[in-house]
Amino acid sequence: MIHYFFYIALFGLIVVIILWLRDCRIYLRTSFLGYRKAAMYGIGCTALSIWGAGMVYLYPNYDILGLACVLIGLYIQGKVERESAFTNQSSWERFSGKTPRSSNPLKKELDTLKKKDKK
Repeated sequence: MIHYFFYIALFGLIVVIILWLRDCRIYLRTSFLGYRKAAMYGIGCTALSIWGAGMVYLYPNYDILGLACVLIGLYIQGKVERESAFTNQSSWERFSGKTPRSSNPLKKELDTLKKKDKK
């Protein structure tokens, strides 16, 4: 039988993944370097949280250590400094990472590469 600590760790893991994907989406839409750094940190935070949730599932005797790993991942994910990307969006748009698009240098590079491939 699965201990209820696993469900808590799983919920924390899902939150870390959502925050990571949100930071990735905001970075791709705005090109703010703070969100790039947050997305890069999100990779490590997600890995730490997966490891913690797996520890709770596989080794129930070390459930507190696994929960601590998940909480550390959540803490680190929230401590990265980010620029202000939102102006007057609703709560759902902020949650989903919907920001106004800016001139994204990555998109420009992709467009030029696509044009070169067509030639």
